[in-house]
Amino acid sequence: MDYREIEDYLYSLPRLGLRNGYARVRELLDKWGNPDRHIKFVQVAGTNGKGSVTTMVSTILQANGFKTGKFVSPHLDALTERIQVNGRNIPETELVRLVESAISLNHNCTFFELMTAVAIKYFYDQGVDYGVLEVGLGGRLDATTVVKPEVCVITNVDYDHMHILGKTIGEIAREKSGVIKPGCTVVTAERKPEALKVIKEACMDKGVRLVQVDRNNYKLAMLGEFQQWNAACAVEAVKALHIPGIDPTKGLSSAIIPGRAEKHGNILMDVGHNPGCMHALSGVLNELNYEKLFIVFGAKRGKDVKEMLKVLPKPDKLIITKYKIAPNGMETKELVEKAKAAGLSSRIIVIQNVREALELAKSLATEKDLVVVTGSTFTVSEARGVERQLTV
Repeated sequence: MDYREIEDYLYSLPRLGLRNGYARVRELLDKWGNPDRHIKFVQVAGTNGKGSVTTMVSTILQANGFKTGKFVSPHLDALTERIQVNGRNIPETELVRLVESAISLNHNCTFFELMTAVAIKYFYDQGVDYGVLEVGLGGRLDATTVVKPEVCVITNVDYDHMHILGKTIGEIAREKSGVIKPGCTVVTAERKPEALKVIKEACMDKGVRLVQVDRNNYKLAMLGEFQQWNAACAVEAVKALHIPGIDPTKGLSSAIIPGRAEKHGNILMDVGHNPGCMHALSGVLNELNYEKLFIVFGAKRGKDVKEMLKVLPKPDKLIITKYKIAPNGMETKELVEKAKAAGLSSRIIVIQNVREALELAKSLATEKDLVVVTGSTFTVSEARGVERQLTV
């Protein structure tokens, strides 16, 4: 099979298997000789900030001379972005090799489970010192919880994926606290009493140390004051590894993630996809100087769009659109209803595809104005593709 065939095969797999835990990942790793038992892991859970903390921890470890694997999701441009060693994507040939190996072993994994197993096996094959894994969803039953981590990070707990994780902050915190295992250190920036109580109880039950971080004033490449909390989590996570002579802030200022408050001229793209993300994005916008605000917005079905839009500054124009690169985009008709409920009736423009939506926003905006593309990773992915084509 070539890479395109492997890519098609992966996308044909079931997308979710959360209710069944990580047994299928364990079975495949056992067949591969348990590569996870030869790697030290940092596992990063939380509602928001997981990708930032995962990247920051990976960058710090790499800057200190350690060969470091990073597993993140979703991707923006290429499937191979999800699995990296020292900042380089897994080669397509290696992804083909490992997926073909899994097929030959008659795996029964979902898409995310197989990608998790492949990442761990690739890290082992590459001889990494540390693997940093971003939890996909929740924690207790997530595929990444197959590993026994040295450090678990729970960035924060907020409302998202309530149909799976629970309706209350306490219920969601309980699912995320499922990453905690005996022998690890837990790091969190959480401050909500209901969530923190659950995290503390889980730490006591497992007999592990809990480190609560305070925000600092680190020099960062990423925009937004909220990134200081993520940086604090990353620094404390590295400290908790107890590596002799390590500088826990080295490389932190160079950590960056495409699509997270990514600014090019007067266009800012952010993959925020829930109200908590929109709070963070609002903080970024408050730090910027602009006259008019134009927002291009497309979201996944099931998201709390009304609350997301209420959190953001009111735009001069809200250009509602629907991404096409995945089948789960919310229809523009439903988006309009939710935008009206958020009090934005007079500001709405509907454009049925991301390309034309971005082009319209750019045509309306002057150099002193700001265009923001947000609402979903898929919306940003399509918009970034448009921008690359226009600048070639």
